Amino acid sequence: MRYSILKPASPTDPRHLVFGSQDELYAQLPRILECENEDETVLAIRSVYPDGLGMPIPLKMGSGVISLLGIISDIHQPHDGGAAIPFVMFVQPHPLNGADRRVLFDRKKWALRPKTPIVHDGVQPRTYQAELRSPELEQGVIIPLIVSRTEEGRLLLYAPVGDTQFSIELLDDKVALY
Repeated sequence: MRYSILKPASPTDPRHLVFGSQDELYAQLPRILECENEDETVLAIRSVYPDGLGMPIPLKMGSGVISLLGIISDIHQPHDGGAAIPFVMFVQPHPLNGADRRVLFDRKKWALRPKTPIVHDGVQPRTYQAELRSPELEQGVIIPLIVSRTEEGRLLLYAPVGDTQFSIELLDDKVALY
């Protein structure tokens, strides 16, 4: 399946619009890139919006409906699904066959990746032992917890657990490391 990346002149929410044709769609949301597959599309979007959140949206076109993936740039800003959402980019799938039409986007590919620890202001990330508890576990599990800062200076906790990686970024700038 091929994909087109569409970028409006300014953040927009086209869910209320009705497009008569592809040409009308591209007049409102110009195509800026054509990609051969979904992996290439994800890389292109992540290069511009590393924390961009993808949200499937239906658009009325002619007598039918098409599906786009709307990209929200700021995941920290809450959005009400009923209100206008400032989408900064869109991904349009171009299915080549019936199988492509069944699954337009692979949710795992669009999932946000954990932030990894970095050296910030000359301070190396520090590793601690932490206990992970869950109702699904009979007893706590000791895991490495790496503490560092993000590029913006916010506290970042990073934990590799088996084949899965987690990161927690504290958005409160008043948190201090002791």
